[in-house]
Amino acid sequence: MLHAVIFGKATPADMTNEGRRTPMEDLITSAVFGPLMYMGDASRIFFNLMMDKAGFKNDGTFFQDDEDIQIIFWPKLPRSGVGRRHVEPDIVVIGNRGENPNILIIEIKWNAHLGLNQLRDQWDARHRCAERAKLSVGSKAGFRQLLLVRNRHHDDLQQLDKRRKKSDVRLLTWHDISELTTHGAGKATPWARDVKDFLRKLGVRTQVGWASVALEEVDCISATFSSLPCLAQMGWGARSLEHVSFVDGFYVERGKG
Repeated sequence: MLHAVIFGKATPADMTNEGRRTPMEDLITSAVFGPLMYMGDASRIFFNLMMDKAGFKNDGTFFQDDEDIQIIFWPKLPRSGVGRRHVEPDIVVIGNRGENPNILIIEIKWNAHLGLNQLRDQWDARHRCAERAKLSVGSKAGFRQLLLVRNRHHDDLQQLDKRRKKSDVRLLTWHDISELTTHGAGKATPWARDVKDFLRKLGVRTQVGWASVALEEVDCISATFSSLPCLAQMGWGARSLEHVSFVDGFYVERGKG
């Protein structure tokens, strides 16, 4: 929780329920990603794994072995136009490669949804990230934008789909993060183990079959057709539901009764 307090996103009172609110999203961001500031190569490896998992094309613009990275939490980036004076992505990761830095902008959601045009506004302010790190930006600078969510909300997916036509943006879920800490964290193993356990305590499990949503194995799942979007929001994809049939108003796992 160190960085949440340092950057004014939380106070010690928030951690002991003495505050007016508990900023869960910011505390989780700080708890999971804060230690990466001190982990050297392991942090670079993990952010590369995140980009690979999200489906970004690695055309030589992932963070390189000899590349120092900066991790900036909640930078206030000036924006033009009416409304808010600045935008504030949760994390900006910057690889120092002279005039062509690689920059990853990460917006993190827990139980909240995207604000109006939030992804667009952050993308429009992307060059400010390099300025914040006192780097100049050449024509070959690599910008990427990543949305990390717990639930796939319809409005968020619409905004994401709209932005894909104009920016290099992808989606990850907290289930994906849990999976990465289980199977691919490499040198970050002690940290990865703790993150996996921490997320499990918060109800996030590695996405493997029925256990991915913490359901006990049952013969029939009492889920009507209208509840299918809820299953999708909890991290299920089409592959997860391929063995499920709709029978007499219920979803039933084939081969289970």
